[in-house]
Amino acid sequence: MQLYRKDTFKKEIKSLCGDKNSEGSINHFYKKYNDPHFPPSWMVFEYLSFGKCTSLFRYLKYHQDKSEICKIFKFHPNIVESGMESLRYTRNICAHHARLWDKWFVYKPRYLKELAKVNCTPGTLKEQIALLMLFHMAVSPHSFWKDRLFQLFEKHMTANVPLKLMGFNSEWKQDALWKM
Repeated sequence: MQLYRKDTFKKEIKSLCGDKNSEGSINHFYKKYNDPHFPPSWMVFEYLSFGKCTSLFRYLKYHQDKSEICKIFKFHPNIVESGMESLRYTRNICAHHARLWDKWFVYKPRYLKELAKVNCTPGTLKEQIALLMLFHMAVSPHSFWKDRLFQLFEKHMTANVPLKLMGFNSEWKQDALWKM
């Protein structure tokens, strides 16, 4: 797979791997091997930020490479790319300890019938959660993430939480989102 901005990406990888005293698996790789020059991609990806991963996907040179990756999600590459960008924005909100519950999400995924089926209002937390569920179920279909999220909502949802701003109504427990 070649990248449009391969020089920039290679510099980032060299920087990541250049410190022979780096953490964990990369450090172990360099203690044990001299060749190849870079560790395997699965090892490098453990240390890339989500933003770097979304950029890597965005700048893949060959559409067939994107299509191959997107087979996992069963969505067109444009949908996956837009969804990744949307989730990158959401992840950054979380990483900076900002609130999610009263947020209008500027980056929205492209239209997906799966999101429309569960009545997601574009730009709401519910839409972000549904998108994350779709992606998560594609890579980990037997996960209990959705159940744990429901339990978290159940534990912390109070009458003071503005459900409408999150994209939910007062009957949120029966919402089609939890049946995805």
